[in-house]
Amino acid sequence: MGKGYIQIPDETGKLRPEHCVIMEKYIGRKLTKAERVHHINEDKADNRLENLFLCESQQEHMKVHNTANDALKILVDLGYISFKDGKYFLSLSNEAQSIAFQDILLQPNFSNIASRQDPDLKNNITKNIQLKVPICATNMSAISELEMLKTMNKIGGTAFIHRFMPFKELLTIINKAHDLDINPIIPSIGTGKEDYNNLKDLLSAKPHAILIDIAHGHSANAAKMLQEIKHRQPEQEVIVGNISTSLAVYDMHKLGADAIRVGIGGGSVCTTRKVTGHGTPTLTSLINCYSLCQKLDLPIIIDGGISSSGDIVKCLAFGANAVCIGNLLAGTSDTPGEIITKQGEKYKEYYGMSSKHKNLCKIKGERPEIAAEGIAKLIKYKGGTEDTLRELIGGIKSGYSYSGAANTDELRKKIRPIRLSVGAMIESKLIT
Repeated sequence: MGKGYIQIPDETGKLRPEHCVIMEKYIGRKLTKAERVHHINEDKADNRLENLFLCESQQEHMKVHNTANDALKILVDLGYISFKDGKYFLSLSNEAQSIAFQDILLQPNFSNIASRQDPDLKNNITKNIQLKVPICATNMSAISELEMLKTMNKIGGTAFIHRFMPFKELLTIINKAHDLDINPIIPSIGTGKEDYNNLKDLLSAKPHAILIDIAHGHSANAAKMLQEIKHRQPEQEVIVGNISTSLAVYDMHKLGADAIRVGIGGGSVCTTRKVTGHGTPTLTSLINCYSLCQKLDLPIIIDGGISSSGDIVKCLAFGANAVCIGNLLAGTSDTPGEIITKQGEKYKEYYGMSSKHKNLCKIKGERPEIAAEGIAKLIKYKGGTEDTLRELIGGIKSGYSYSGAANTDELRKKIRPIRLSVGAMIESKLIT
């Protein structure tokens, strides 16, 4: 494998301390002395480990695998270790790498695209749902209700309908959307008691998919809701979010997820990373998840941190099937809420779904033990939502043409990303 890697196990058949580090990272605890003892089966040509317990999971549905070799194969899929020439290798580097949208540009290629309007943006966000334009209005109460869904449907995208409204209102929106022949209709659901109480009626409303929407989607709460939906209606397509790691992809796929939404703490009105110290740059999250999602044929929807059509192009180039946008649509005509006039200027309100402002609006009032992970702000009124979307679509198609790509598959094959210095970021107007 080259410099910076060690073989698992080493040439003497010993499990070295470095090996244990990655195994312990995977199972979420220290290995016991008994688990560190192993034997190599000499009858197996690939020297597979037979007696080492490696595959316990923090989730109940992940049981012990038959052999340690099975565990090692999963670690390869998760991107934690590498496999070459019949041997497993572990990187010796402990430095976590991260990359954000501002860190890269895509170099232009020779293009035979006759017009910047020619590229085909079609992408599937589940097995059965294809969008002509890979843009979803995110499920925030300041963004997505019926008017936004109608406009998104008109331009070829969709809107995830938010869940922060009385359930009867949500059902009314779904029924009106059916009457208008809108496709797809994707409401959101949480993991609380009321969500379970409402699930039967939600399924009866026949949404095209359901988005399980919680801040930390790699959790027992999300897993339980996913299992419940699949138990009640196995054919119902379910998108699970939000997550940011390949292990989360693996766990949710095993439970039947039809797509995943990726991104933790990247939204413009989200302060999760600052408040909790947790999160992953959105582009890094995509890179973390893409390899395994590609193997599993599991669509990725990126959510958070997207500030331009260029960021959308980067997401699609690095493996996303679609993106969710909120801030880019905030302040446009089809977002909920009244226009506010202050000192002669027009504004609309925009706030994070875990902001103190939103907590105060919830039916049960503010919960003092829950720290706010978002902010509220006024956005200058931008005018027509459709105009904003058409401009974004034009930018995305231009991006495809600069790579010489007629469609998303070609874009992924042709991209040539480059890392930028701070000076290059400033010159590119990516930072100020």
